[in-house]
Amino acid sequence: MRKLFDTSHDFIGTQGLEKVVKIRIEPSIFEFLGWYDKGLPYFVNTESLVAFGFNIDTNYKPLLSLERLQQDENYTDYYQRSFNVTKYLSNIHQNEGGNILVVGHAGTLEVCTRQITGMPVRPYAEFNATIRKVPYLGLAMIEKEASSSSFEIQGSLEKKKFSFHLFRNSKKISC
Repeated sequence: MRKLFDTSHDFIGTQGLEKVVKIRIEPSIFEFLGWYDKGLPYFVNTESLVAFGFNIDTNYKPLLSLERLQQDENYTDYYQRSFNVTKYLSNIHQNEGGNILVVGHAGTLEVCTRQITGMPVRPYAEFNATIRKVPYLGLAMIEKEASSSSFEIQGSLEKKKFSFHLFRNSKKISC
């Protein structure tokens, strides 16, 4: 989990916004709970993250709290949970315009974009095969079409000359 906060913090920092943009913690984006048969891992609390130097939005109210995540979910529940949070984030920010950055694990790219772009849930084997192909720091971008209010996956970000530094290990990542 720490890598998610490091990535969020460093990405915002490369934009010069680390003092302006606060990280919002959304447990709904957490990966498939079916992979955790011995219970959820320990999560660092918000106060500790702030003490570690992360600019956390302590006033943000998530769609679901950690306590409300269903340990017995199946993978289609995971898709639905992720679809719900993607719609939720889009709806609460629709009047502001701009962009929403969601940082998660490999499955997040699939489950947060699949249904909102009108595609059906993949069969489990295909879902597993798909997320195993996501590279480290894999990116996806969806855009809401103003005329139809539908979402479309945009072309590969590799073509957009996007880069940022991971300052913790001094490597420049270009995508």
